[in-house]
Formats: sequence, structure tokens, C-alpha cells
Amino acid sequence: MNEPAIQYVFFPKLSASEYLDWERKQTLKHEYDQGEIIAMSGASFNHNKIQSSLVVSIGSFLKEKDCNVFGNNLRVEVKSGDAYCYPDVTIICGEIEAADEHLDVAKNPTVIIEILSPTT
Repeated sequence: MNEPAIQYVFFPKLSASEYLDWERKQTLKHEYDQGEIIAMSGASFNHNKIQSSLVVSIGSFLKEKDCNVFGNNLRVEVKSGDAYCYPDVTIICGEIEAADEHLDVAKNPTVIIEILSPTT
């Protein structure tokens, strides 16, 4: 089964702080890559099945460890690329470090996992 078609919407370039202010007011998710805003698209049944299986399996493995696994609703700061994304799966070991007082951006992911498809 193919992934849903991506709908392209063009946004003006924003700074990282402008993006975060704007994104917090949106009802849909958008990622940020060096000033570019990328609208998030839906995912297929297969994508969701893989993602939920990963979260459950990794969560079970990490049960006795100082790490937590998160699904795709956690916004993550990627410092090396001046980016913010919603990875399909994120693992954070140790204390979660928030990017700011809003407590909605993790800035210390240990592992991020993206599930790719032919359309991505």
C-alpha cells in the first residue's frame, strides 16, 4: 500500500524561534529544517503498524533502563542541522532536557528513528 500523497504548501522562511511560536498555535504538525517549514502528512496502516510495534518492542527492552521511548508526537530539536522534527520513534536516556519553558521540545534525543517509504 502506498503512503498518502504529500500536499505541498509553501511557507515563508522563519527563524527557529519564529517557527516554534507559530507551530505551537497550529492544529497540524510541521517540521522545520534550516528556515524551511515542512507540512507533515498522514501515514499508511503499514507505517503505523511498524511505528507502534517499534514503540512497544523498544519500550519493553528499555523497561529496567534509564531510557524512555516516545512516539511521533514529541517534537525534537536536532542541533547539528538547525532543525525540529517529529521522529516516528525517539529514545531519550537520562533526564529529558526541554528546549525552553514550554516543555514541548526535547533537545537531547539519544536515538531518533524514521520509518521510510518509497514516497519519502
